[in-house]
Amino acid sequence: MSGIYRIVNKTNGKVYIGSTNRNFSYRKSSHFCELRDNRHGNSHLQRSYNKYGKEDFVFEIVEKCKGEDALVERELYWYNQYHKSQRYNQKEPTSRFGGRMSRETKEKIRQSMLENPPFKGRKHTKESKEQMSNSKKGTKSKLFGVFGKDHPSYGSKRTEEEKRAMSERRMGEGNSNYGRRGQETKNAKAINQIDMKTGEVLSTYGSVVEAAEALGKRNKSANIGRCANGKYKHSCGYKWEWCN
Repeated sequence: MSGIYRIVNKTNGKVYIGSTNRNFSYRKSSHFCELRDNRHGNSHLQRSYNKYGKEDFVFEIVEKCKGEDALVERELYWYNQYHKSQRYNQKEPTSRFGGRMSRETKEKIRQSMLENPPFKGRKHTKESKEQMSNSKKGTKSKLFGVFGKDHPSYGSKRTEEEKRAMSERRMGEGNSNYGRRGQETKNAKAINQIDMKTGEVLSTYGSVVEAAEALGKRNKSANIGRCANGKYKHSCGYKWEWCN
């Protein structure tokens, strides 16, 4: 059975995307044999294998395909699911005949995917969703460490309609902190109120909002946080420090 596979580095989440018109077992054996003998065609993958060792790499079947055209189309699709910083493949997949795909072929593939979405009508299980979520967190994220011009969103601006829609989604019950106060909020961090003269801890609050409310200066919560971060020397007549 032909299809798409990937070799995943379990430590940093980087992947090598490949396809085969033979069986998957053959390709898995071929890849790891070449890696073991230090003669793999992909130098990025080879260096990573030499650094982390075989135990850190896993071969996974991504999708099974039927037909030559589908194989090329789906390999390009999965190749584009990863940013270049999270991919061992540095060159775009080529046709089975060794040539680079033309713009016309790419456009045909794109239109085909738009008209016939590969996952239309299919639903992921709860376990699959959790696994996908974990695979994209921290260093496993395909955009981890990607900044500036290398980031796909660089230079893009949201329209007023998009900004308004985002704002509305976060209002009321749509806000993850709806109904919570002070230390109940998800990102709340305890903070110490310190006497400026003696350095004595006068009180400890569950959050900057709680501290500001206690002083009757709720609009100063941001300043209290900046003081704790070292940007301000004092706020509301006190020094502030985050609790360890």
